[in-house]
Amino acid sequence: ATDRPFMELDTIKDLSEHYQKNGTPKDRLAISYLMGRAYMKRKELRQAYLAFQRCLKDSVSTDDQKYNTLLSKTHIQLSGIYNGRHMADEEMDELHKAIYMAQKAGNDTLALLCKTYLFSPYKAKNDTAMVIKILENACSEMRAKGMIQQSAGHQTALMNAYIKVKDYDNARKSMEIFERESGFFDEHGNIIRGREIFYYKKGLLMLGIGKRDSAEFFFRKLLANAQNPSNVEAANKGLLELYKVLN
Repeated sequence: ATDRPFMELDTIKDLSEHYQKNGTPKDRLAISYLMGRAYMKRKELRQAYLAFQRCLKDSVSTDDQKYNTLLSKTHIQLSGIYNGRHMADEEMDELHKAIYMAQKAGNDTLALLCKTYLFSPYKAKNDTAMVIKILENACSEMRAKGMIQQSAGHQTALMNAYIKVKDYDNARKSMEIFERESGFFDEHGNIIRGREIFYYKKGLLMLGIGKRDSAEFFFRKLLANAQNPSNVEAANKGLLELYKVLN
């Protein structure tokens, strides 16, 4: 339930062998999914892929809600693997299957989250118009269902898309919603650890609307708080764009 590796992989393998021989289809699905997640945590993506494929191979047609929800999550995991391999068509196909299984399970919240994830393959295809359409619809639907924080959490992806098409008015609105309603900021207005890449996006927005000093402030704020090479790269990329503008 907490998606944490609470067993050694060898223990899960032993359980898998037992349930593959003696378990019901639900047992086999559950243990294969657990094994796939364990491999994902270890970044052994090929083995994870095989485990999730085994989930689908062992699946049966049923109206059991928990079973179909787990099948939906299996398709979500596969979509993530395809995303990492830059296989946008395969990622999109898995997400549509995930939506179908979530709807079959009567899990409207999961189906809506899957619809939101659909922006990713369109982003990979550089179809920014579809990215905006998907995220606008999903965020609006979340808000209508009272999922205010979840809706706000997706605003940075929407903000990115608006910046890409130079729609800075809507980008600013997305930024303000994210800062006000996402719950990702401390009492000093600083974003929580692990989400510092937001400063790069905010810097791009400031640069787009001509606030160059503010743009530099946020790029440098990211650089000062960078926890990984990707953030360092983004911060320097932002500064490079700023220096080009400043000639």
